[in-house]
Amino acid sequence: EEEPEERERKKLEKLRKLLNENDYDSSDEASKPAVAAPPSGASGPSSTLLQRLNEFVEVVRKKPNLTYVSCAGDAVPEDIRREIERAVMDHCELQERRAKAREERGARTAYDALRDQMAELGSSLEAATEAMDALPGEDPGVVEATRLGIRGFIGRRLFAA
Repeated sequence: EEEPEERERKKLEKLRKLLNENDYDSSDEASKPAVAAPPSGASGPSSTLLQRLNEFVEVVRKKPNLTYVSCAGDAVPEDIRREIERAVMDHCELQERRAKAREERGARTAYDALRDQMAELGSSLEAATEAMDALPGEDPGVVEATRLGIRGFIGRRLFAA
């Protein structure tokens, strides 16, 4: 068996190797060619492209106002496209839910206003009916039941024509 010091040393070497592989210095960009050649023998997108695409997916998920995102090309994997589509569909559903909630609030407000207006009209009609005397031959009970006397009905029809 290995000693704990030996295991610790191997772990440290692996960590250093990993850090050296991922070491990035922006000053090295000038010495590198503008277009990097794809790794030999590897098919599909590079690891850097996959990393950037995954970052793009995360950004799309975090921005709920994005309702249309298109990521096209042969190098874009199908699972990345599906993730983007799912995020966009979630955003669209969220916007629809918000619009429905806004519409329902507006509908309730309009309904409340209409109900208040009807109550006000009802009370004003009651006051007008009480002030109105029944015509000869007119039953006073009918005037109260309809809240609209014959005089008012005929008068409105004559003036409307």
